[in-house]
Amino acid sequence: MAYITEERNDPSDYVLAGWLLTAHGDCLDPAGVCSTYDRTRLVSVEIAALRVFPGFLRKGHGTRLMNRALELYDRDPREITLTVVPYHAEHGGMNRQQLFEWYARFGFARDTGYSQNHMVREARCPTKTLV
Repeated sequence: MAYITEERNDPSDYVLAGWLLTAHGDCLDPAGVCSTYDRTRLVSVEIAALRVFPGFLRKGHGTRLMNRALELYDRDPREITLTVVPYHAEHGGMNRQQLFEWYARFGFARDTGYSQNHMVREARCPTKTLV
């Protein structure tokens, strides 16, 4: 049975603030990881990496990781950003264009004003003052 484990780092920690999500397949081996960066006082949350490992590609692990990461920030008033990086295209994973399309299904849009590989998802809750 596939499942996700979660580890939360302290939001006040300048370097490690955020979540580390690990997807597991039918065995105990990790199928993929997603890390976020959400230090207090930042204007956005970053999905710092989302990787599905070779041997586990195209089995829904990336979708489960992304859905869980987005659930964690549904009540956060900040936008969510990411940089599109095709980690395992040579092993059957998605190429850059496929990743742009995949992230768009989760509500992300390209933000070429920042970089050619940058995407943003608007906040899903009302804005409030961050402390």
